[in-house]
Amino acid sequence: MHRRTFLATVALSTPNAMAVNETPPRRRVELDDTTFAWWHQDARLFGELSAPTEGWLAVGFNNEATLRGTRFVIGVINHNITLAQWHIADPPNHHPIRGLGGLSDIRDLQGEIRYGRSTLAFSLPAHSTGRFAIDLSPDRSVHMMLAWSHHKNFQHHSAWRRHIDLIL
Repeated sequence: MHRRTFLATVALSTPNAMAVNETPPRRRVELDDTTFAWWHQDARLFGELSAPTEGWLAVGFNNEATLRGTRFVIGVINHNITLAQWHIADPPNHHPIRGLGGLSDIRDLQGEIRYGRSTLAFSLPAHSTGRFAIDLSPDRSVHMMLAWSHHKNFQHHSAWRRHIDLIL
């Protein structure tokens, strides 16, 4: 291929590729080889959590710097099936919000295990209502929990858990 032909091909194909791949800006936090990336789109918070485990993964949000009351997505990938629930922390336990009469609106659920590392992707409403509501809107300050376990059973406690304050 001549140089001019190649340059023309790249120049003509680049705008189309960029239009297809346009995504909202992503933010990311990494702690001890555990990462959480997030972005907002269509009034939803999209998240992607990745950790060095084949057990469950969890990411949670609270208005206060405490574990109690943290609303969190806990998920697991088991035999290529991804399962997730919306829970609330009530130490030393946590409960599915649906079992307490609340609603769960986890969508866009995907998961993968590759080389001993699990990745869980999901979306939540940026602004929910009801008894277990939490505001996950852009630029909102939250106390975030990241956690994971070596076990797939949600009743097992975390092997790793960290809390940080951040701006969504």
